[in-house]
Amino acid sequence: MPVRTCVACGVKKSKANLVRVSINIQGIVNISATNNQKGRGIYLCTSDLCWDPDSYKHGLEKGLRVTMSDEIKKTLHNYHQENIDSPFGDAI
Repeated sequence: MPVRTCVACGVKKSKANLVRVSINIQGIVNISATNNQKGRGIYLCTSDLCWDPDSYKHGLEKGLRVTMSDEIKKTLHNYHQENIDSPFGDAI
């Protein structure tokens, strides 16, 4: 089973238990628990702190090779609110 590291907190988990955040060549951010995305990517665990872009800004910028923008922050926040910040959030 493949193991990946959360870019924010550094915890190592199986790939299936992390959420992949990627960015394609057009600069569009994709977030998915299925890990079937193309493009440069990072992994985040389901911890609330890990979804706060200010807590790992340099890890995100280095991993995705982008400069942190308000649009990326909003995309991460929205995904977290809709998919992880729920009673079933740890089920990923």
